[in-house]
Amino acid sequence: MKRVLIVALLSCASAIGGCRVSTAEAVLMRYLPQQRARTQKAPYNGPYRLYATTARRPTTRSATPAIDRRLRHGEIFGFAFDDQHRLLAVCGSERVLLPADAAKSEYVWTMQPEQGQIDPARTALFFFGMSVIVGAAVGMAIASSTLSFSLMTL
Repeated sequence: MKRVLIVALLSCASAIGGCRVSTAEAVLMRYLPQQRARTQKAPYNGPYRLYATTARRPTTRSATPAIDRRLRHGEIFGFAFDDQHRLLAVCGSERVLLPADAAKSEYVWTMQPEQGQIDPARTALFFFGMSVIVGAAVGMAIASSTLSFSLMTL
């Protein structure tokens, strides 16, 4: 029973600590010609980069970003059109006019989270998985002690 308690306590401590987000650069948004412009909130603190490319997963190793800005969680990034229907890159409070043929080009926003940030989805999944494991261990311990008690009374 002591082992079950130790496992439960360690699992809870791990879940409270959370699962950290990967710091690898990842694609967040793609703009294709004739697509509606859209924006979204930054999911993490870190550098956000805009590439003018058709590559599926551009990174600073394989391409040079047209825009490279640091955003904080919750700031807006993406694309918008101005009154003359010219494509703008949105990065926080900044609006950057993209080249004249931009509406016919492909663009990709990537981000690279700073270290130490917690990924809520991974943490919830971890917590759920550990809850199932701990619940099964506690259930087996209770069943085992009940069975041994039953055998002793025979």
